[in-house]
Amino acid sequence: MNSNGIAAFACTLALLAPASHAATAFAITAFNANGFGKNLTVNVVEGFRFRPNQDIYVQEVGFYDSFSNGLIRSYKVGIVAPDNTILGSAIIPAGTAGRLDGPNDPGGDLLSGAFRYTALDTPLHLVSGGTYALAAFIPLGPTDEFPGSPVVSYNNLLTVSGPGLGAFFDCRLASSGGCRTPPTPQIPDLRYPSQFSSGARYLNFTFMTAPVPLPASGTLMAGALAIIAMARARRG
Repeated sequence: MNSNGIAAFACTLALLAPASHAATAFAITAFNANGFGKNLTVNVVEGFRFRPNQDIYVQEVGFYDSFSNGLIRSYKVGIVAPDNTILGSAIIPAGTAGRLDGPNDPGGDLLSGAFRYTALDTPLHLVSGGTYALAAFIPLGPTDEFPGSPVVSYNNLLTVSGPGLGAFFDCRLASSGGCRTPPTPQIPDLRYPSQFSSGARYLNFTFMTAPVPLPASGTLMAGALAIIAMARARRG
């Protein structure tokens, strides 16, 4: 078989090979809550602080759509380090453009709502034992109906309870002022919380425990290119 035949054969195998898929997990694995409305007078960040129990790779971030009928506004959601570095973030768009997936609320006032997800530009590597916050930036004004006091279950690969961990609601950037009296200046973006009060658990993320593997077709295509190179070298 000449070099052109070898190349055609190898490329055909690459195209026919199925892609491999690694399993994706949810940070929040079960969710149950009733709902209540909000009309914020200040900017806030809300979410939960956690530690991975092994290295993980965050794929998407999600925001809860209480009735699974679309969000009334967009929300910025991301992973933030304790030094306030935004490690990765994405916009969950208004409406139904975000990918709708579980876990669902099985009933109650939220009528089986679920999370809407947006993928990060690139998977985010979080190291075992590191401390992070999953946070949403929610500007003042009308918001979606958020779950009130949800009962959630977290993935066992994450530690979410303990000193400095757990849910938070943070409305203060300045050292004084409260949420009812707007502080100055206000929080302008995602940040690691300075108020460790109880708060929202209506954010989620999906992750893998290994980097996304090269699809099988991509592996075979690389092999095909190597075969072509060797064939050309013989001819040269």
